[in-house]
Amino acid sequence: MILLIPLVPRADSGWIFAIPLLIIGSGIGLLVSQLNNYTLSPISEERISEAAGVNSAAGSFGLSFGLAFAGAIMLAALAFTFTYLTQASTVLAPDQQEQVAQHWKKMPRS
Repeated sequence: MILLIPLVPRADSGWIFAIPLLIIGSGIGLLVSQLNNYTLSPISEERISEAAGVNSAAGSFGLSFGLAFAGAIMLAALAFTFTYLTQASTVLAPDQQEQVAQHWKKMPRS
């Protein structure tokens, strides 16, 4: 993360993030397997398969929930930013601003 944060303001393209993201991904990949071993180490031999299943299900639920939550936050931020920038625009005429606002309200939500 220390390598990635200073690059964000200076980025001209996504390729500048390749090496820092590769380092971060490798570190997380190496850490996750050890966390699973540490989490399942106190479980007895006859219960290890059930514990691994619960651990995997909880991880999958957390990942799914986190992705859905992050997507919802991103969509809300984009919607509010788009609406604000449309209303604050000096290029669009007031009737065009209203047309954009009405079109946005009519869009289907999932």
